[in-house]
Amino acid sequence: MLAALPLVPLLAGLIALAMPADGPRRWLLAAVGCLHLALVGTTWVHPPAPAYGGLLDLGPLGQLFLTLASLLFTAAAFYAVGYLRHEGAIHEKRDFQDGATFVNAPERVFSLCLCLFLAAMTVVCATRNLSVLWVGIEATTLSSAPLIYFHRHRRSLEATWKY
Repeated sequence: MLAALPLVPLLAGLIALAMPADGPRRWLLAAVGCLHLALVGTTWVHPPAPAYGGLLDLGPLGQLFLTLASLLFTAAAFYAVGYLRHEGAIHEKRDFQDGATFVNAPERVFSLCLCLFLAAMTVVCATRNLSVLWVGIEATTLSSAPLIYFHRHRRSLEATWKY
């Protein structure tokens, strides 16, 4: 069961990338959040065995942080449904600060990166291997950078580089 925890958001991100319509993609994020939270909840009832040759091994502290990460992702996914309905349309928008025009990134990129972030955070929380932990932390950085640059304007680019 521990092997499925990072695979659920990873596969959902690939499905979100391939989906043609934006509306169902938004609800896919919420469904992934609920499914991941349910899987994490089962780890509290039935402690999982190590997976992938011991690379994933959920300890008590990792279980706590994984639960928090899954809760926060689920809340962000439900918020993203309305946020993407409002912001997701690809047309020029005007920046509130400097008045420059910009276009948002495609919604499929946002959904993919949000799911990849959850998969990477799952790996970070569920490993006791320092090398896998480092790869997972770097994966969270790489998957969150496009999320910061969702509004494609100068300040977003600057924030992404600083991140």
